Amino acid sequence: MDPQLVFGQGVTQGAGALSARLLRGLGRLVDGLAGAPPLIALHAVGGGRVQRHDDRGDPPGPKRGEAMKWIAWANVTLGDAVGRFARNSMNWVPAEQQNAKAAEAGKKDMEDCLRIVDGALEGKQFLLGEYTLADTHLNSFMDWLRHMKVDLTPYVRLNAWSERCRARPAHARLTAASK
Repeated sequence: MDPQLVFGQGVTQGAGALSARLLRGLGRLVDGLAGAPPLIALHAVGGGRVQRHDDRGDPPGPKRGEAMKWIAWANVTLGDAVGRFARNSMNWVPAEQQNAKAAEAGKKDMEDCLRIVDGALEGKQFLLGEYTLADTHLNSFMDWLRHMKVDLTPYVRLNAWSERCRARPAHARLTAASK
């Protein structure tokens, strides 16, 4: 029996049906996955599984771990560095709440993280070799950094990779719709 998830107001959804709906929507976002084998990371309730586009689920192994590593690393390590830099240097936080030393440390850590990504992309088109949700996820941080006017030009491989991610049809549709 399919476990039920409750969404308030008495609305329930079978976990299997919800997972299928999420994967279909994710597939539209990252486009072109229906005919290709890339991994999709779906951090589901109680899961954190990395699944293929057709919901077969990949067996535990290096590729699943590598995808989850990049997603978790982006959220925790890079996200923390960017957050510390932004909170302490951007004009959306009142100056009296900022700390110049914390901004400097956050910027250094952020630049170290960007060098890690740049180095990891050596000889690869995408983080895992083929396009995955890990690329979509990490590239969203690059979009955030561009919005913050962070100079990414020193990171040649990172920039080339980000342009490949941004050139994907779904990304182009998404950014065109937001203009």
